[in-house]
Amino acid sequence: MLFNSLDFFKFFSVVFLFWLVTPSRLKWAILLAASLFFYAWEKPIYLGLLITTILVTYYSALKMDEFKKQMSKKRLFLYLGLLFNLGILIVFKYLGFFTDIASQIAGLFSSTINIEPLKIILPIGISFYTFQSIGYSLDVYYGLRKPEKQLGYFALFVSFFPQILSGPIGRSSELFPQIHQNQNFSWDNIGYGIQRFTWGLFKKIVIADRLDVYVNSIYGNIDGNQGSVLWLGTLLFAFQLYADFSAYTDMAIGVARFFGFKLAENFDFPFISKSVTEFWRRWHMSLSGWLRDYLYTPIQFSKKKWKQWATVYAIFLTFIICGLWHGAKFTFVIFGIIQGLALTYEMLTRDKRQKWSKTFPPLFYNSFSWIVTFIFTLISFVFFRADTTPQAFLLLKKAFSSFYDIHAVKDFIVQAGGIKFLFSMLLLLFFILSDKLFSLSFLNQSKKPFVLNLMVSSLIVLIILFGTFGKVNFIYFQF
Repeated sequence: MLFNSLDFFKFFSVVFLFWLVTPSRLKWAILLAASLFFYAWEKPIYLGLLITTILVTYYSALKMDEFKKQMSKKRLFLYLGLLFNLGILIVFKYLGFFTDIASQIAGLFSSTINIEPLKIILPIGISFYTFQSIGYSLDVYYGLRKPEKQLGYFALFVSFFPQILSGPIGRSSELFPQIHQNQNFSWDNIGYGIQRFTWGLFKKIVIADRLDVYVNSIYGNIDGNQGSVLWLGTLLFAFQLYADFSAYTDMAIGVARFFGFKLAENFDFPFISKSVTEFWRRWHMSLSGWLRDYLYTPIQFSKKKWKQWATVYAIFLTFIICGLWHGAKFTFVIFGIIQGLALTYEMLTRDKRQKWSKTFPPLFYNSFSWIVTFIFTLISFVFFRADTTPQAFLLLKKAFSSFYDIHAVKDFIVQAGGIKFLFSMLLLLFFILSDKLFSLSFLNQSKKPFVLNLMVSSLIVLIILFGTFGKVNFIYFQF
């Protein structure tokens, strides 16, 4: 059920009405029932998998607390929770990928061996709710929080409908205090929710879905396009991805605020980053923070005798897993590897780069750093968007061999509708220039209410006039 669909508006209206008339102590139950219904909307069969995840994680956490003084048993129940969550992730998301690899390897040795790759439908949101469950299990194991005794509260923590499909990945320390307190109606929450949801809806259907047509056209014909057009497609994809995913986050935060919940922020203007390290502090922050706390830091600590090579090892392993988390394809593995290479380079040259920053004028150094980081980001996004590894390398080969062909860009613009394409670029330019103003104004409530209402009204007009009202899935639904 897409946030930008009529079905969702009907669903939300009914849920909010029931929530309003329900006593405070039972509002959580309305949200839990709504969350389970919301998840089961497209594929009811996978509701059983979500409920099983909830029950196994809940039980294993209680047992970890029960045997907190018997480390062997406590560790056993940690492994139960981790293995179950990782197991369903591997089976549903990666088993087909592994059997495909096995088939290719077998084909190298014998033409008679035929291993059919498994094709399993990926349960939507599985990467997000399993990571959220794993984080909770580790929090309980390390004594960072007591296990949740109320099963309904825990089920709501895992399944809360605004965030279950594409995050932000919630932390137990952030969500459980909000679940435990009584949520009551607040006009301030309603106003904030409308602002964030409207801003997200604008980014989704006016910017991201409009760019989707052009990106699909370019990436669907890599062989027939010149490098200059492929660069254009990659640039448009970068803004499409950012607008699409940050739109989901804005809409999720907005919907949750109607019910009094404050979800984590996920983006902090990543395309102004002047290093890859900074980029990952600004991009998909709930995932990068999760990887830092539950993967990178433990790996680095476990190899601390290796000194700086422990950091290198932790970076590469973390980002290979980060790549695989995004999808079971070699393109995502390569995406993770090149991110790891860049981060390792920045780690090993930190002192040298600090000297450079003092040697050159700040404006020159910062501008150069931003340009290099942005170009690197675009190159890495090629592997994020391309369907196959050969396609990604073909695109890069052409991008660096025929990037100067301006006539090819002109021809593409004509084929893409001419004035219509240029108008889409004007809307994109408006978004780029206004992103910080609208985002910070709504986030910090830094404008007077009249001004905020005027901003929301202007966005609604733009949505009505220029929105593309087709059912285009959010990009991160595939992960």
